[in-house]
Order: sequence, then structure tokens, then C-alpha cells
Amino acid sequence: MSDVLSVWLEFVPPLQWTLDLSTALLLFLMLGRQWAILPALVAEAIPGLAVMPAWVLVVGSIAIWGSVKPGIRP
Repeated sequence: MSDVLSVWLEFVPPLQWTLDLSTALLLFLMLGRQWAILPALVAEAIPGLAVMPAWVLVVGSIAIWGSVKPGIRP
């Protein structure tokens, strides 16, 4: 939904930034307020860094392993 709205807000940067921040906040809350997600979401919002989908990798790791924290081995 955010990407669809983003197409229409491309030429109005303040609204585009608001949409990006709202989407990042919503993802942060929906994914359990895991602080490791925030740097990836910020990287996605910066135009030059959005080439690599960092937040997709972080969210994928959470989906697979349940956390982004390293496991403690005995």
C-alpha cells in the first residue's frame, strides 16, 4: 500500500517523507518493536542506500530465526 501511495506522492517530497516515516513506524510496531530493525528502515529511507533492500533482509532473518539477536551456545 505504501508503494502505491508513494507513486502518487513522488512530486510532493514532504508528503513522501511523511509516508516513509509512517510506514517505517508501522513496520517497527508490527514486527514487535525490535530495535535492530530501525537502522535498516532508516537506510531504506535514504535515497542512495535504498539500492540494497536492507529491511527485507532484517525482516527475513526475524521470520526465519525469530529474532535478530545471536544465539547463546552452551
